[in-house]
Amino acid sequence: MKKYIMLLLILFMMTGCAVVNNLSIDQIVNRTVKSKYKMFNQVSGGFKYYLPKGLMAIKQDENNQIIKSSKYDYYLYVDLVSYYNHINLSYEESSGIYYSKLINGDKLGIINITDLGKDVYYINLKYNYATIQVKVKKKDINEGVANSLIIASSVIYNDEIIANLMKNDEISSAEEVINIFDTNTGETNQLEYQDDIEEDDTYDPDMIVRKEN
Repeated sequence: MKKYIMLLLILFMMTGCAVVNNLSIDQIVNRTVKSKYKMFNQVSGGFKYYLPKGLMAIKQDENNQIIKSSKYDYYLYVDLVSYYNHINLSYEESSGIYYSKLINGDKLGIINITDLGKDVYYINLKYNYATIQVKVKKKDINEGVANSLIIASSVIYNDEIIANLMKNDEISSAEEVINIFDTNTGETNQLEYQDDIEEDDTYDPDMIVRKEN
């Protein structure tokens, strides 16, 4: 397996990083869900995940987090209840919006992009029991999709912690309506980056779709 990883690294060194703006949304999705990386640099309660370079996470509560870039706020909601109960989530593509497509990776998901007018586009991505929402300008759609899917696909759940949270009734019901764009919670504790990043037959996911400066 180490030989396989080395071949991947050599391939990227020879070809260079793919420039995200030169890829289609379909290409970004396919490259990300097929990357098979297992890395994390953020830990929050019953889950951990990988945050791409240039983004900063701010903890909100057990299920929700705000992730800031230099231009946009990403809102992450993790459905710990559905994960714990092994609920098979299903999705349908929407017609009449800018982009809608099912994600067929290790798990089923969907990405919907809606044109809100005045050069504002709403990305709503669901994958791996995680939902990420962000509003971006049209020129930043690809970057928003790449960041969102890297985060969602990297989420790793801690079964023991989630079981304890469920036992103590500390997790919001999966049926509860959550306004993920309401950030008036008063909690703005910045998460610290971990120095020890775990790897398991992986390579840096940022190299898949990273935007060159």
